[in-house]
Amino acid sequence: MDFVQLFAPFKLILNISGFWPQKNPKPIVKVRKVFTLLVNLFFCLSLSIQCLFLRSQIEEFLDVLTVITPPVAYLFKQIVFFGHSSAFLTLMDFLKDDDLVSIPLQLRKQISDSLQVAKIIGVGYQACCTMTILFIVIWPMFTEHQLPVQFTLFDLGDFYAFMYLLQIFALANAAANSSSLDLIALTLMCIVKGQICVLNDKIRSLEEINASKGHGAQRVKYVSGCVLHHTKIIELVALIENVYSQIVLIEYLTSMVVICNIGFQLVIVELASFAFLLMLTFLVTMLCQLGMYCWFGNEIMLHSAAIRDACYESDWIHSCPQVRKMLLMIMERSKRPLYLTAGKFSILSLNSFTSVIHSAYSFFALMQRMYGKSTTF
Repeated sequence: MDFVQLFAPFKLILNISGFWPQKNPKPIVKVRKVFTLLVNLFFCLSLSIQCLFLRSQIEEFLDVLTVITPPVAYLFKQIVFFGHSSAFLTLMDFLKDDDLVSIPLQLRKQISDSLQVAKIIGVGYQACCTMTILFIVIWPMFTEHQLPVQFTLFDLGDFYAFMYLLQIFALANAAANSSSLDLIALTLMCIVKGQICVLNDKIRSLEEINASKGHGAQRVKYVSGCVLHHTKIIELVALIENVYSQIVLIEYLTSMVVICNIGFQLVIVELASFAFLLMLTFLVTMLCQLGMYCWFGNEIMLHSAAIRDACYESDWIHSCPQVRKMLLMIMERSKRPLYLTAGKFSILSLNSFTSVIHSAYSFFALMQRMYGKSTTF
């Protein structure tokens, strides 16, 4: 199976802005990278200053903060991803390893099913991102705002069209590239999950090997292949962790801030308004983004823990001592489930998802109480 080909759509998107890692990038690629980085930097800095000027106006401040937080987070993700370019290229090369791509035909369904789930979720997530950006872009048509993101530091005058186009480009670029980074991670996690399922089925098939192959050497070779496959999966998870750990931490912090702000704004805006529809779509997008990482991180943990059960369910009783020892090696390593983390601080799991939501709600409750006091006075 060609796993690298799965990343072709994301490579195309990231190549447009020049951020797909390359060993020897062409000068035009470097120009695109610098241009995109400068545009995003200018956009984030200008609106960060706008936030400072609006800090005494809570509703306007939160409007701007909610919209610019994901682009600012993407800027940091961009820098982190660029810093791990060589590690990412190593990861892509590792996906070509024979022990990972040489999957028996009868077991390939495990991989294809896992990737099909990733494709469906990815399409849904990209649809949410597209709708959110579209609603932000047409925001001025339904409100008194002149721009998608409020900018009142000075009168734009003849630069109004330029600022409008700049905001559209920066927001669309951040959404496209950030979602591509997320879907690369999603695809990688689904590959890991599928590989673990294949390994589990191979271990459970030991009974068929014992029945069909009379030579003990062939059984030993089969199980040693399972040990090697398990080792390759562990290495694959380590490579993904190296590239994405800090990026996921940025996602955690971003989600906490945005979900908190959106929850607060959903309370204070009118129910039958365009602002409510925009914030609701934005909330669904952020929950989907965070949920993808946590759900599939949890799946990796559960399926890797099931490797030990697969060893128990194999025909180890009728196997030779050497085969039993190798199965024992797999079982001992499986006592520590495979997992990915957010900056080494939190394991990607459903528990961490609920923790982020709980933290966002705690900040939301605090903001609501402070807002209530300020409106009273």
